Amino acid sequence: MRWFIRLTVWVVFIALVRVSLSPALADTPQPALFLVQEHNGIRFVRVDSNGEQQDIPEPLEQFAIWRYGEAEWLIVLPAHVQVSPDGESIVWTAFRSSNFSDAGMFILSLVDGSLQQFDMPYPWYPQWSPDASKILLSLPLNIPDIYPLRYPGNHVFDMTTTNLIKVSDSWTTPLWLENSNSFLMVGGGSGPYFDIRIGAANNENANVLTVLDDILPAGANYTVCGLAWSESEQRAYFITGCLAGDKEEPNTLQQLYSVDLNGNITLEASISDLYPANSSRPEISGLIAHDDSVFIMLRTTVNPTPGIMDVGDETYAFVVGTLNANHDLEVIYSETFPLHAEIASHVEAIKMSPDGNFISVGLSRRGSSNVARLIVLEVASGSRLIEHPAVGVICNLSWLDHSTLMFSVIDDPGIVTCSPVFPSPPAQTASVDVSIGTVTTLNSQLNSPAWSIPVLPTAKLP
Repeated sequence: MRWFIRLTVWVVFIALVRVSLSPALADTPQPALFLVQEHNGIRFVRVDSNGEQQDIPEPLEQFAIWRYGEAEWLIVLPAHVQVSPDGESIVWTAFRSSNFSDAGMFILSLVDGSLQQFDMPYPWYPQWSPDASKILLSLPLNIPDIYPLRYPGNHVFDMTTTNLIKVSDSWTTPLWLENSNSFLMVGGGSGPYFDIRIGAANNENANVLTVLDDILPAGANYTVCGLAWSESEQRAYFITGCLAGDKEEPNTLQQLYSVDLNGNITLEASISDLYPANSSRPEISGLIAHDDSVFIMLRTTVNPTPGIMDVGDETYAFVVGTLNANHDLEVIYSETFPLHAEIASHVEAIKMSPDGNFISVGLSRRGSSNVARLIVLEVASGSRLIEHPAVGVICNLSWLDHSTLMFSVIDDPGIVTCSPVFPSPPAQTASVDVSIGTVTTLNSQLNSPAWSIPVLPTAKLP
């Protein structure tokens, strides 16, 4: 008798959807902003929806992207270049090419073109506060091997006083709260636990919000994955048990929790209820909160063949559901594929539209087949509006307004993931109008290496 066993892999995104509020946006899409590496330095270029370009300002000859140019100052990664929420300034950190121990932070005004320099002990990863009054400086997304490893902790730079204040020793990337005076971070728990803390922008006294070893059973590594803040509910959402449990069985310890700023914890839902029968190797891949909605990304293998391990070839199902009053998760959208199908199914990037109506997902097929696709889902109906194929890896999703999405395609054969530690310039950066499905290439006239820099849809570039 001959036996045939079919394998499929399932990855799950769950949306806990309630109400969404829309920020006020301009009638026309936000121009795309690019960081361009020229032979004589870097320059910033804005490109509108018609492909018209404008340099802001002239090339900055003293800067280069590390590994892509030579200059007095080297920017570790394009991802370390951040536009302020009001669209008036750009900040980045760099280290001096002649002295790796010498670092600095630079703030370029897009209003008058002035450039400010501040000496820094480390080329941190900068994050603007929501009101653009402060910059949170945390562990870089990547650091060259040649750079001294002497991490001095997370700091906050005050734009008004220019004071640099140490706020924590944590190596995790903190998350600003809307008040611009405090932030959330993960780390510092006892044993294998990593608790959630709230830090202040003006001191190093962080308060613990969760003590996981008090609320979770003993016997497993309760790694916290995904930290998302809901401003409307004033709660932080997080998932426990991300790496715990038997890899051949669904992880019954994976739970979705929330906690308010007073440390009151609520068990929202059990993630294991979402896995289909006969699952193995479950993994949490992401968590997003938007207004009153929460989104979870999961993956697992269904009906596995004993003893056979697939490497980098998992297939995803994308699921959108709602969280009802009984804390039950209801799936309204999903995709499943045979394990070894030539389909881009590994989720590399996910971004929600500003009004919460759409979810964009960049997918690739890791391995020998370098295929990718972009899909856009409508939250209310659970329907797929856009499916755009590509060759390479789709990364850097950024919404220019409620219905215009910008994305990049990297076709470097050595790049199989969207990790920012591989700063290869995209072969294509394009926008898609989800209302009509048209795709427009934005970087066709930028002949030098160019990276798109995210700009908030509510920002107003001068």
